[in-house]
Amino acid sequence: MTVYSQLMFAPALALMAWAAVEDSISRRIPNWLTFSLALGGVATSVMGHGLVSPAMSAAGLAVGFFCPLLLFLLGALGGGDVK
Repeated sequence: MTVYSQLMFAPALALMAWAAVEDSISRRIPNWLTFSLALGGVATSVMGHGLVSPAMSAAGLAVGFFCPLLLFLLGALGGGDVK
C-alpha cells in the first residue's frame, strides 16, 4: 500500500476516532457521523479505491444494517445497536 493510499483513508480514521471518543464520553454517536462513515465507505468503492466492488460494498452496508434491524424489531437490541 502506497503512502497516497494510506493518506486517502485518514479522514475515515479520524471520523472513527471521533466516534470512539464521543461514544466513550457521552455514550452516543451522532447520526451525521454514522451516516458520513457509511456513505464514505460506499463512495470509496465507487471511486475505485476500495478493496471491494461498489455492489459488494452496498451489500455489506445492507446486511450490516438489516440484520441488527431485525433483532431490534424482535426486541433483542436497542436502537443504538442498529446504528
